[in-house]
Amino acid sequence: MVHRGGFREGGGGLGRTPQEGGLRSTVKKSEFTSRRWPLSYNFATELVPLFMKHLQLCEVKPGERILLITDPRFNPHYPAAFFGAGMALGAEVFQLTLPFTTKELPPYAGEIMKQANLVIGMTKVQWLYTRPHAEALESGTRTLMVVEAEDELIRLFPRREVQRRGLEGVKVLSAGRKIRITSDAGTDLLVDKGSRPVHCSYGFSDRPGRWDHWPQGNVSVMPPEDQAEGVLVVDKGDVIYTPGIDRHVSEPIKLTYREGKIVEIEGGTDAMALKEWFESFHDERAYWISHVGWGIEERAQWSIIGMDSECFYGGIMVAYGRNIFPGSGGVNDTVAHGQVILRNCNFTVDGQVIVEKGRIVPENLR
Repeated sequence: MVHRGGFREGGGGLGRTPQEGGLRSTVKKSEFTSRRWPLSYNFATELVPLFMKHLQLCEVKPGERILLITDPRFNPHYPAAFFGAGMALGAEVFQLTLPFTTKELPPYAGEIMKQANLVIGMTKVQWLYTRPHAEALESGTRTLMVVEAEDELIRLFPRREVQRRGLEGVKVLSAGRKIRITSDAGTDLLVDKGSRPVHCSYGFSDRPGRWDHWPQGNVSVMPPEDQAEGVLVVDKGDVIYTPGIDRHVSEPIKLTYREGKIVEIEGGTDAMALKEWFESFHDERAYWISHVGWGIEERAQWSIIGMDSECFYGGIMVAYGRNIFPGSGGVNDTVAHGQVILRNCNFTVDGQVIVEKGRIVPENLR
């Protein structure tokens, strides 16, 4: 589950192919590190076929209202392309542009969101973990986050097979309660999800009251904040996907949990960086467990930190900090939120093996 506006701007290198919504990526991820987007306004027109295809997955119908939320820092080609795509499908499209200095979605924005059938968030302003967003979902508005670079949107364009895996995963995780994560590296973490609802992300919002993130593909739950006990070892090569740190770990980090909270962080340079990140918030709630789950997208690449990490097939995600996500039951509204993603771990639910050393075991979840 995506929980931050970490847009990676990039540009150029797009060609056409009907099989991929009119676009295909012809560049590598490393070419998108300049944090710039194309200056030509023609780029927005090249995105329209791709965005139209995605809106069709979101079940956009003629006459529906689409609200675009953005800010002046964000790639202007995205809202422009969604304007064209939505209008081409017969929808009524309107846009809310927030000052980039806005810290969090204001209450009045929530009232505007309730008037839309679909809200598309393309902004670095915090809107996902907010009360207005929750109220909009409760009213039946469906919402979608689109903040990743265009090469990722193309390469990880949503597929029905990922949706099927996610929905099947929700059934399995919902039926259980006790989660255990173990590994040969020393991880042994027990999490009691209680009665908290389970969510799956598959990249598009196709029913009332649903949120999703394009691209995405995982199954997760936000357990009660005090229900995690044991040790989590972030092994060499695993990922810290946390603002300002994003990296593959060069040496193991040992996180000790007591009553849902990280009480000790041990290791070398990477551990020091993570420890300083937590300390920077001066908020004990930053250490609370946020969500746990596994990735279901086999196209995701481990070498690319970001949505590829969260989606990585058989990867185990353990997050900390903010969890007041709509419908999750979470109560932690700290501003801190980050996560680690692990490979080669085991994930069981009430003793049933879901993931074994990075391999999804149940046939119906593969």
